[in-house]
Parts: sequence; C-alpha cells; structure tokens
Amino acid sequence: MTETSRIAIEAERLALLGEPCALATIVAASGSTYRRAGASLLVEKSGTMHGAISGGCLDADLLEHARQVMSSGTPKIVDYRSADDDTLFGVAMGCGGDLRILVEPVDEALLASLRFATANDRSDLVAYVESSPRLATRFVTATSFEVLDSATVHWARRLPAAREVVLFGAGPEAAPFCGIATRLGWRVTVCDHRGALLEGRFPEVATILSPVAELVDRASPGPGAAVVVMMHNLPHDLTLLRALVSRQLAYLGVLGPKKRTEGLLETLRGEGLDAGGHGVPLHAPTGLALGAETPAEIALSIAAEIQAVFTASGGGFLRDKRGPIHDRQEEVEGSDAEGGLRSLGVPVAILAAGGASRMGEAKQLLEVGGESMLRRAVRTAIESRCGEVVVVLGARLADTNRELEGLSVRVVENPEWKSGIASSIGVAVEAVEALGGQAMVLALADQPFVGAAHLRRLAAILHAGSARIVASAYPQGGGVPAAFDRELFGELRALRGDAGARDLIRRLPGLTVEIPLENPSDVDTRADYEKLRGSCPTS
Repeated sequence: MTETSRIAIEAERLALLGEPCALATIVAASGSTYRRAGASLLVEKSGTMHGAISGGCLDADLLEHARQVMSSGTPKIVDYRSADDDTLFGVAMGCGGDLRILVEPVDEALLASLRFATANDRSDLVAYVESSPRLATRFVTATSFEVLDSATVHWARRLPAAREVVLFGAGPEAAPFCGIATRLGWRVTVCDHRGALLEGRFPEVATILSPVAELVDRASPGPGAAVVVMMHNLPHDLTLLRALVSRQLAYLGVLGPKKRTEGLLETLRGEGLDAGGHGVPLHAPTGLALGAETPAEIALSIAAEIQAVFTASGGGFLRDKRGPIHDRQEEVEGSDAEGGLRSLGVPVAILAAGGASRMGEAKQLLEVGGESMLRRAVRTAIESRCGEVVVVLGARLADTNRELEGLSVRVVENPEWKSGIASSIGVAVEAVEALGGQAMVLALADQPFVGAAHLRRLAAILHAGSARIVASAYPQGGGVPAAFDRELFGELRALRGDAGARDLIRRLPGLTVEIPLENPSDVDTRADYEKLRGSCPTS
C-alpha cells in the first residue's frame, strides 16, 4: 500500500466520523530537506498526523496552518526557508533546505480524488495541483494527465505504481520480510505449497496456496516485479526458476549459498534455459552484505537490496556518498511523466576492449565485490534502465565474452583496439546509431563505484534537453561516464588514438553540464586495484 493510499484511508475514516482534516503537500524543495516534492502529510484537528514531510521540526507550525485551513476552508501556501529559521517560534529546519508546502482542507472533491488514487495504486499515477478555481490536489492516471490543459496545472509529480514483490517460500525469513515490505508500501504476495506455513502468519499480505509447479502461474508476477525464491528446497527452487527465468522482472533473487545456486543454474543451462537472459541479472545469494545471520537480519538484507534495485541505487554507506543524500527527482512538467524504472531510451555503451598495459593484465576481468569489474559495470548499466546496453570488447575476447553470459547486452568487437580508446568509442557510436539511439551514455569497465543511479541521472538530464553533454564532475574537469546527444556522435567518431571522450568534453564546456560523481576512482594500476577491492561493496 502506497503512502498516498494510507493517507486516503485515514481521510476516509475521519470523513465518516465527521472530523475535519487538512492535507499538507510539498510542492517545491531545494537544498537538503527531509523529504522531496510530492511528500504529503494528513493533519487532524487534534494534532494527530499521518505521513511525514519533515523530521518533526515543522510539525507544530504546520498544525497551526492546518487548523486555520480547516476553519476557513481556504487552501494556503506556506514557505519555509532555512535562512529565515526562527527557533524562538519553534521553526528550525534542521536539514538546512527550503520548502514550499500547500496546505488544503480535505473536502469532498479531494476525498474523491484520494479514493481514486487508492483504487488505482497498481498503476502509475500523477499527483497535480490544479490552479483554477483555486489550488487543489488531484490524482489521475498518467494517460489522463497527458490530455489536461497545462495552463490549469500549477504543479505535478508522477507517483509510481505500488511496488510488487512475490516471495516463493513461507520460511522463517518471510514473516519479518513482510513486516518490512508492508511498511515500505510494497504489495507483497507469499506463495507456498504448505498450508501450515501460510495460515495465520501473514495477515497484511496476499497468500497463495498451491502445488509448487503451479505457484508461478498463480502468482503471475508482472513486469517490474521483484521475486525471491526461498523454498529451502533444491528441487522446488529448480521448479520455480524454470518458470521464472523467462519473465520480465525488476529483480530475481535466490536464497542460499552461491555454490548451491550455481548448481541450479548449471542444470537450467543444460536444459537450454538462460537465467538473467532478459536483462534481469540474477541476485544469488539474494540480499546485501550486512553480516546477516538471523531470519530478521536476512529479511532486512533482502529488502535493502530490492529497494536499491527499485530505485536504481548502488547501496553502500551514505557517509561515502558524494553530493546530496537524495538524488534529485525532477517534478513532472506538462505531459512529461518520466521517472521510476521506465527505460529512458538512451543506450549505455561500456568500453572494455583495452589490454590494460599499465596493469599488466586484462583489468576488466579482475574481481571486485564478488564479480569481475566488467560484469559489475554491465550489471549496473542494465539496472540503470537507461536503455539498451552495448559492450565493446577487444583484448581477451573469449574470456570477456564469457563474463557476459546470462546478461542481455549487445556485444560488439573492436578489432583495432590496440590503436587506442578512440577506436572503441567509434565502434560504440556505430552500434548505438544502428539501434537508432538519439543519445548515448559512455562508460568504462574500470570504475566499480559508479552506480546505476548516476548513469540514469546522466541520461535523464540529457533526455530532458538540459545540455548536449552531461558529464561526471572531476576536480580537473568533466569526464566519463558521460551522456552525449546524437549531434555529437560525429565528433566522437572523429577522435583518434588515445584521445578519449574526456578530450571532447573539455573542448566543449559551453555544451556541457557536470554532475557530481560519488567516487571518481578508477583502476589503472595494481595498486589502484588492491586499494579499491577492499572498499568496494559486495553486490
């Protein structure tokens, strides 16, 4: 159940009791803030609040504004600026950012719109504020929003559909996982063939009781769903994987040791089935490396990894993240409802053809975080949902090809790889042009800290038309990964020798926007590799 649906249920309850309430929604946020634009809070006259838009620093002041709105029936805009903090009156924005909040009474029209949002939370919706005859929040489908008169829209933001998660197995980890997942607003289904494990243990989620061979068809996880196989039974896990590997999923995880899952995958390959062959890398073992041992800890580990995949984030420690805690999410303007995990249609080309002369060996094959740097880079590009992934190979062709087994990518060979990186860029451009790409993200296989969110942000800013080049910011200037508009494909193709994309970026500063890169470290020498291997989080 989404946050909006929870608020709608509370608003309905209050309406039945005849109690007034007000809805507070962030319509603009800048700088460091607890929540971003679109977050809402339902305020009762008694002071009880449902939802959150701050860490509590604004609650007392917002309550007064909400009571005024309930009394007058007229909505109002409230601005909070960190520069204007007045702790004498209890308003001090601890995060240091600025907020603009719409506070409005929950009348019949808003209540009806909230009901619509609850009934349709399995679809992508748009929350918007209509400007006439007065400011008022409404919820519509993304398709309906496209035909609205933009002149009547004061502000809008896309609300992704409720996340779908399916667990196959009601073992000890399932109950604590469901407790976490329901609080995150995920729509969870637990499937098992053992009625004793399902009965009475999962009151807040859907359950399916059926023979193992029928469970996948009964659950029918949709495109974009996260699925975890956790039966604790090899034959059952194999039966489930046979039915799952051909589905379009956002996440497919298998509980259990890596060696155990490798045995399952080997059996599937022998049957001609390709696990992960549809662009969804298999997460096995499922979960982040949190040192989990108890069922509750394992559940947390799995939920954390699914959240990272849903948000195209790389996980890791926030203390190591450069730039703001929250990746900026742009508001919807006009008919543009981009966001979430939809493909942006911007291919990602990964250059992995070089022989790594300074390293003395093919560095793209070196292991970092439990997998080769090449596979890690490709998996990250797939999870970014920017677009199709192109990989340029050259040196050690058979070995590098082997690293891409099970991943849905387009592999192109650069027979001239010894002539320098420019030849690989030319091959990448030709491959992207063959796909009909109007832009591309150029990335390297030796930057293991580059996350899916960063790649997606490069593509999204370029896709929005903000610049011709969107580059990663380095102390000495812009560099890769970087996104390029099709108009610059000719310039990229014209590079020669060891001149790379960085040379073009720094030659065209007027066409370039730079965004922070969390960790700009790459791997050129054995010392670089040893240093990064110990600090790179395990996938």
